[in-house]
Amino acid sequence: MHSSAVLIQPNSTYQKSFLEAVREFQEDGNALEDTQKLSLADTEADFEAYLHSRRKYENPALLEPGFVAQSDLWLVENQEFIGRSKLRHALNDHLRQRGGHIGYEIRPSKRRMGYGSLILKLTLERACQLGIERALIT
Repeated sequence: MHSSAVLIQPNSTYQKSFLEAVREFQEDGNALEDTQKLSLADTEADFEAYLHSRRKYENPALLEPGFVAQSDLWLVENQEFIGRSKLRHALNDHLRQRGGHIGYEIRPSKRRMGYGSLILKLTLERACQLGIERALIT
């Protein structure tokens, strides 16, 4: 089952299929809030700026009050973006109620193929590497 699918740091190699997936998410209407609100035109015009904006959440020193550090991870297979996960390194009161440690989404054209289970499994492995012994998924 999807033995070639891997979880990676977001990068420009997957720009085209990522943007195609965002279009799918937005047309489907069932996506994480930031995906639904993402401006395709702005993201396509300066993809490196988009990637940089996602990486800033990894460094607690750069975060606004009320935010926790998180890793953005992409599930890719055969040079194609399949989905993404957010792994929050800690919880605050808001995340204990809504959000938890992990949020993830699989592009609509790849749903019901086992990718959701796979991205959750791989993200939980990353959580263990960060020392998160019990992950909350809401």
